[in-house]
Amino acid sequence: FHLVRLQESKAAFEEITKSFPESEWAEKSEFEIGNILVADGNRIQNQDTKQATQRFKDAMQKFQDFQKKYPTSSLKSQAQFEIGGIYEELEQLDAAQKVYEELKADYPQPQLVELKLKRILDRKRQKNL
Repeated sequence: FHLVRLQESKAAFEEITKSFPESEWAEKSEFEIGNILVADGNRIQNQDTKQATQRFKDAMQKFQDFQKKYPTSSLKSQAQFEIGGIYEELEQLDAAQKVYEELKADYPQPQLVELKLKRILDRKRQKNL
């Protein structure tokens, strides 16, 4: 059921971006496609690590493309935040840390970014034990 809903939602958002490429809805739809790819990666992570990793990489590319296509979007910092989360999922903690450090000044909830940074530092310390 969940998979069908994700696929239907992704298809609907893709149709919006195709049919109304200059609209505000296209921008939001492209952002949501990235979120759907992350959700799908999380859904299958325990069953198929390779496929989940690919979904995360696809989502990262979608968010990076989003930032280039919509450089003044109100969702740009959220897309960057999502990229940091994807790096965390992929265990690329240095890259995640860099993303969050760059995001600190621009994110509407800096305390959330600080929490993510603290968690990354804790995870790095645990790996070094």
